[in-house]
Amino acid sequence: MGNRLKDAFFDPANHSIHWVHTAAEIVEAVEVTLSMIAASGTATGPIAIRVGHFLHMLESMGPDAGPLYGVLWPAAIGVVAMIGEFVAIGMGYYEAAEIIAEQASVRGYSYGVVMGAMREQASMTKSFIMQHAPRNDFFPAGGKVEQDHFNAALLRGYAEGRELSSDQTAVLWDELIRAGGTIFTPDGKPDRNFYIDAAARFRSLHIL
Repeated sequence: MGNRLKDAFFDPANHSIHWVHTAAEIVEAVEVTLSMIAASGTATGPIAIRVGHFLHMLESMGPDAGPLYGVLWPAAIGVVAMIGEFVAIGMGYYEAAEIIAEQASVRGYSYGVVMGAMREQASMTKSFIMQHAPRNDFFPAGGKVEQDHFNAALLRGYAEGRELSSDQTAVLWDELIRAGGTIFTPDGKPDRNFYIDAAARFRSLHIL
């Protein structure tokens, strides 16, 4: 996934964004971010804890957070195959890990984008962090794959959403509303269900 969302063509006349990627391309981008989170000395502890730390950093830095964006997705880095290790124990496990990584990355990225675009507080975004690996009796390591990919994708999406200008954000929300009508906000303030609905619409329009 070579281009960030802010670099897409935003078409205000047609209320649309010309930006579409496959789930595999989202995973590729997320795994670069995941590897940099793991290697960064800025935060320590499990990936979930580090992601929460970076979310607060992004909130405090504002949209022009160039130095941190450089940590999350450097300009030149080889593709990091985080799930490649499962090839050694059988293609069935690798394929399962691939599917889990794609589904988790797409969900996490979508949630992050819509919350970042709304300049949502890091505390709300942190509430979406997957704190524990889901149990997977068929493929025990799959829970960790899901957890880490979802959390890294949430962070990346949040950062990319915060990069959008006010005009770009207006086009994004016009597009999402056209896709399914006004999104309900209790008391006029977005809540968790608002972001779940908005993220589902973003996925349906922009991720294959």
